[in-house]
Amino acid sequence: MSEFYATIQGNRNAKTCGGSKASGIDASAQSCDGSVRVTLYKHNDVTYCKIAAENGSTAFASGHVIYDGTLEKLFTYRAIKAVHESA
Repeated sequence: MSEFYATIQGNRNAKTCGGSKASGIDASAQSCDGSVRVTLYKHNDVTYCKIAAENGSTAFASGHVIYDGTLEKLFTYRAIKAVHESA
């Protein structure tokens, strides 16, 4: 059984991919205007999340890190405010 899962859905059936504690999982969504990358990984049995975005079409965005920390902090303390909350 995988520790992590990523699911994508386009104009066809959904596809799922699994990742282990050792490998983590890396998911990227791109358009011609930009891309977003989400990486989940374990370190000392704690789950971490890294979210990055970049202008232009690139398979693995890394230019602008939006968040890099634990999932617990992201969810518990709302480390990232929604865009409509920032104004």
